[in-house]
Amino acid sequence: MEMKFYNRVLLSLSIVLLIFCCLIIAYALHSKDSVFEFGSISDCISSMSALGTFIIACMAFKKAPEWINQRMHEDAFSMAKKIMFDDYPALKEKIDIAGALIDHYVLQVEFISDELDSFISLDDCNTSLSVFREIKQTPSTITNSLRNLAKLGWDMSSEFSKLNSEINVLYYKLQEYNNVAFVGVKKILASKDKVVKEKFAKISIENFEKFQRHEKEFDILYKKLMIMHKRIPDYFEIGKI
Repeated sequence: MEMKFYNRVLLSLSIVLLIFCCLIIAYALHSKDSVFEFGSISDCISSMSALGTFIIACMAFKKAPEWINQRMHEDAFSMAKKIMFDDYPALKEKIDIAGALIDHYVLQVEFISDELDSFISLDDCNTSLSVFREIKQTPSTITNSLRNLAKLGWDMSSEFSKLNSEINVLYYKLQEYNNVAFVGVKKILASKDKVVKEKFAKISIENFEKFQRHEKEFDILYKKLMIMHKRIPDYFEIGKI
């Protein structure tokens, strides 16, 4: 990382002091007319070093709040970058995976049979239900990260906050539709009663259709979020800490 201006000043001052001390020593050792004694040279060097140390300490003390503020903004930017480049895309990936499976089963219903247990197995149900079981990236984890960002001085803009809330609501609706649909299929697989099978087949198919409708809304919101700004800091109202 390129050194900041005040770091360069401190380094330059240290180098100047070092060169100055070396010149004094060289002059004292090689000059015939030198009036310095070894003791006086040591005292001079010690005094210069103490003065240099004091100046550097004062400059460091003066710049400490600025350095802390800069470091906190750097940490906040790293967190914001992870949210935008990793966490939101992970949510979208879950929806895409679940949606692809549901699209496949809806095609089966339309062209083969509405008897879901004829082409959906228990393993298929578990696969679809497992999509939303992974909790590393969820709206809740993103919300927690955004709260931590606020503590570092990065508050969501009002537009971003509103869009984030809408995405969260839709995500949980899609999760519900997916889970209800495949728990219903499990009920069908576990029952031999025709009435029960028909009842849960209707529930599952209705939730497949709800998922498909709301997935389109989720895709629109996600795209809107990704193109809202060209720069990550523009999603936030950044204050001085």
